[in-house]
Amino acid sequence: MKFHFTAAFSLLLLNASASSFAANSPRSVQRGWSSVGNGRIPFVSGGAISESTKLNSSVDSTSSSTAIGAISAENLDLLSERGRKAILTLVEHDVDGFQSHVYADWPAAGTDDDGKKRLAEQLADLDGSYPGGLAAYTSKARALLKESADGTNPFEEFEAVVSEGETLSFDGEGTMSFSEAEKIGMEGIAGAAFVLVAGGLGERLGYSGIKLSLETNLCTEECYLEVYIKYIQAAQNLARKKTGNDDIRLPLVIMTSGDTDQPTRDLLKANDYFGMDEDMVTIVMQDKVPALNNNNAALALDDDDRWTVQTKPHGHGDVHHLLYREGLVDQWEKEGRTHVVFLQDTNELVINSVIPVLGVSISKGFDMNSICIPRLAGEAAGAIARLEHKSDPSKSLVINVEYNQLDPLLRSQGDCKGDVADPDTGYSPYPGNANNLVIALGAYAKTLRGEDQGVVLEFVNPKYKDETRTDFKKPTRLECMMQDIPKLFQKELGSDVNIGFTMLDRWFTFSPAKNSLESGVEAAEKGSTAPGTMSSAESDKYIQNQRKLKYAGVDLPVTSVPDDLVPVAGIPVTAPGPRIVLAPSFAISREELLEKVRGESNTVSARSSMVLEGHHLTIENLELDGALVIKCGDETHVTVDGLKVENKGWELVENEAGTDYPENVSIRGYTMAKHETREYILNEPGNFVIGEDGERQHHDWLDLISLQNDTIAIAIAIAIVSRSLPDTNRTAVRGVRERDHPPSHPSTMALQQELARNNPRYEYFYDESNPDASAEDAEAEDSIYTTVPTKNHERERIPFVYSLGRRYHPVYDYDERKQYEASLFWWTYRYGFPQLNSISTDAGWGCMLRSAQMMLSQALRMHFKSRHWRPDPSTSVARNDAFVARLLTWFADFPSGNESFYSLHNMCAAGMAGYQVLPGDWYGPGTACHVVRDLVGLHRQKQQPNLFRVHVSSEGTVYKDLVYRLMTREASAATKRRRREGSDGDNDHDHDHDHDHETAVPAEPLHPLDPSCLSRGPDDEPDPGDLEWDAGLLLLVPHRLGKDSIHESFARGVARSFALPQSVGILGGRPRGARWFYGAYADGSKVLGLDPHTVQEAPRRKERTGGATTTAIDGGFESSIDLTHEYLASVHTPYPDVLDLNRMDPSVALGFYCRDRRDFLDLQEALSRDIPGGTHQQLVSFVDKVPDYMLSELQGDCDVDVDGDIDLDGFDGGGFGDPKRDELSDEEDYVLL
Repeated sequence: MKFHFTAAFSLLLLNASASSFAANSPRSVQRGWSSVGNGRIPFVSGGAISESTKLNSSVDSTSSSTAIGAISAENLDLLSERGRKAILTLVEHDVDGFQSHVYADWPAAGTDDDGKKRLAEQLADLDGSYPGGLAAYTSKARALLKESADGTNPFEEFEAVVSEGETLSFDGEGTMSFSEAEKIGMEGIAGAAFVLVAGGLGERLGYSGIKLSLETNLCTEECYLEVYIKYIQAAQNLARKKTGNDDIRLPLVIMTSGDTDQPTRDLLKANDYFGMDEDMVTIVMQDKVPALNNNNAALALDDDDRWTVQTKPHGHGDVHHLLYREGLVDQWEKEGRTHVVFLQDTNELVINSVIPVLGVSISKGFDMNSICIPRLAGEAAGAIARLEHKSDPSKSLVINVEYNQLDPLLRSQGDCKGDVADPDTGYSPYPGNANNLVIALGAYAKTLRGEDQGVVLEFVNPKYKDETRTDFKKPTRLECMMQDIPKLFQKELGSDVNIGFTMLDRWFTFSPAKNSLESGVEAAEKGSTAPGTMSSAESDKYIQNQRKLKYAGVDLPVTSVPDDLVPVAGIPVTAPGPRIVLAPSFAISREELLEKVRGESNTVSARSSMVLEGHHLTIENLELDGALVIKCGDETHVTVDGLKVENKGWELVENEAGTDYPENVSIRGYTMAKHETREYILNEPGNFVIGEDGERQHHDWLDLISLQNDTIAIAIAIAIVSRSLPDTNRTAVRGVRERDHPPSHPSTMALQQELARNNPRYEYFYDESNPDASAEDAEAEDSIYTTVPTKNHERERIPFVYSLGRRYHPVYDYDERKQYEASLFWWTYRYGFPQLNSISTDAGWGCMLRSAQMMLSQALRMHFKSRHWRPDPSTSVARNDAFVARLLTWFADFPSGNESFYSLHNMCAAGMAGYQVLPGDWYGPGTACHVVRDLVGLHRQKQQPNLFRVHVSSEGTVYKDLVYRLMTREASAATKRRRREGSDGDNDHDHDHDHDHETAVPAEPLHPLDPSCLSRGPDDEPDPGDLEWDAGLLLLVPHRLGKDSIHESFARGVARSFALPQSVGILGGRPRGARWFYGAYADGSKVLGLDPHTVQEAPRRKERTGGATTTAIDGGFESSIDLTHEYLASVHTPYPDVLDLNRMDPSVALGFYCRDRRDFLDLQEALSRDIPGGTHQQLVSFVDKVPDYMLSELQGDCDVDVDGDIDLDGFDGGGFGDPKRDELSDEEDYVLL
């Protein structure tokens, strides 16, 4: 396997230090002067240089006059002062004319002036960013390039010997006990700081984005950055557990480059820092250095722009100087930290080694400890060796030696055999460097405060065009590597420095993703089993976890490398598997793994896939043949005891030849088809057991109740018996579920009420006069919480839960709430539907539309049924329910203008026709609300004239006159007609047709005091506020409740809104995904929602029979959709998301269904009521009349005419009619993936 090292001369500057190598070296680190013609410029090799020595600081009148001959005065006058200094000094010191192509032959002033200014500013930036300036950079480059061209041997004074280090083995023997090292490491992890080196793009992989954003595996689709952050969080959790100190926080520093800085910041922000505290993440950006064209260190200009100098990354060795420069090392010392852990960007396996290697460092007192692996002889990977100086032992040191230097060095000494394998082990005696480091902070800080300030030794690695070794195939530059810091350690600490290594198993530690699929296939064809591709890295992750579980006693096949590997897209991988992902929160140590996996009956088949995530998840007895996902929240304790799972599972599917795929798919060469999955997502605090029947049982309250009172124990036991939730025999990525939900027994509620009245010491809440606990009850501070007894006979305050017009007691109403949640309609990502502009899945972009579908389905449920209605949990019964059949047909994903009105296709058609949003683009909550409004209007026109109307308010403000005008449109017309009838007498009653005369009902004359007649003529517009509504109202209120998150002043108002009987929930979510929220804890701390980020198969139409494509339903409705068990079961889930409200994105849309005018007025009164107990802002403002200046902008919301605007029947994601509406000022920064 080849490591990610390309340097040919990584140690060329080892003899640059006066403290280490011969004083007559041409690259002595002692500061001196290099003669360049008549000028003398300072240079330094491997050390820092003061500001006073920078190139442009030496500009004087002499340099100015010298430059006049090269650059005209008129051109110089164009430049800024700093730009002019940079150009003049470059000319002054370019005695040999190596840089004349940069400044010579400038056109006269007036031509390309902007380019000249740009070049001068760039030169000034480059000079200021490099220690010593451009003069030092080009001086060092010429010296190093000369030695490279001459083939100078940098090791002439040295002899390589095998260094002493430690060996650890997860499941074997080592020089040190793995358990002992891990134990010491777990005790010391509280003092760690983490540094992630991430300055490179994924171009070598065939990916144009940053490598940190690549998915580590297709089971969880978590990117590298997410995995690293979750590891740090797990380590933090472990440190808190070991020390009992919940205040411990572990910091992360990410070093970026100009190419990766902004994308890295965007990735963190878009994902809310993956749950890490934002103030614990620091980003430092390394500067680029000029590229060089030849051995004369001529600056390379851009091929397409002669006014731009090509630049390249300097290398990850910059990280040490950046940590010093930004004051982070000083900060960590003040915080009492002890070690710094350095990680590379695309070697996920190495995180398993951090804790045991830290333990070795602490035990052995290593100042620097390199994580190593067994290395094959001749392998293209750096090696750790001890370089013994032939005459001065004080100059000897342990350091990384590149593979193309190690073999020549070994051939020049000893038996002259070179880099050959040890016959006993089959590996080279020189361990391979995984390039991940653990460094003691004390020694590190002292070294960085030395003369060089962390600037490590540089090297060059030119690729020559021919044997003359003068010109390059492409520009080169000076480079540096972070693993070369031992030279600085030796310089500052002398012989006291203790540098070592720890070698671990390759399967446990090392599998980087660095090569493209094509390169990997080529390597595999030559016999390599470690091609270093995304697919091989993913496969090695699964194999690693296979071996871990095998060690823990699980009966499962372990892929033998290379015998059991199977080529997929040309890369040998573990197939079928099993594919195992153990999240850091599940176990980051062997000790944790053995605590979490217990029992003697855990079996996993070869074709299985399994994801385990959660700090408090324990596997005792499991039988798996298929796909299983279990994810638990931080406060959720789950035990799997006797669970048996068998389903179709997941499989790898090779990409089709000749088909274009996104980069992140093409670099693997395959996708993962997730046919069926058993999934448990448990975020609710408490103790749960998943048993043999697959049902999740909640055991928390049995533990909390004192068994001394038999009556209370029996009551709580009765409440818990019915608390089981359905299993998850689900299709596609997360699939489908079906279980009956038995209603709570009446005697249970009666007993609960009796207990509440007769046992006040338990203080269980029960409002006998109003069991529904309306919003008015929520006003009082003491009605937000109830108290429950704990094991210690103490009381704990727990908030009530508000959900869709109800207040639920956290204990008594637990079952009822869970059953109601399981009845909600859950619309998710689908795949395999008729194409939208060649798109056949909305995975990755449709979550806001799916969330809007969920809110709309709740409104339809309240309109056609009631808030309390529930569909039958049996799919065979639900299939024949006319409303369920209609609803599933309305939302089925087909382009349809007369049946599937709310399909994804129709929503995209409306989005494009009215708001210029293409299929595949992201929607904000405001745009989604307008799409719902348009489609409901279409549904009213074409099929459901009695359907409610939709009004979308303006940024949290409801203008009542617009609402009344919308809701009384037909009543207003009828009133005007009746006035005319009353005014014209019998003239308006023409009964020429006898058959009409018999059935006609004459209009009843209006009373003279009727408000609609006062002061109005027969043709005047009646006041909409005086008229009864002719339809129900779905009121949608887009709003922004804060800047970056929901402001705390809105928290109680958000929670209280869910208690209103008109509530149909809230559209919102996190930056990573939209959700439909239907409830909240009464104190505003958490919200409950349904997550659409589950990919399921799209429904199908029924096969045509005799020209018909319909399914007869009781009640006279006929559906053309195939209402299969899978489709019916896939639209419900008993597993809601529980999310901290303060982590929601502030852009939301509130929804309320008002059956009539009285309902609307009640809603206004409830939302306008003050919230006691602190400073709380009202969510929605009600204003009587829209201001004149806004009237034209908002007129469309009450005069919607969708007829002709949306071409639904012919929608293919392409052409539409001209849109009639103005674009929305929606929250477009609400990016939801």
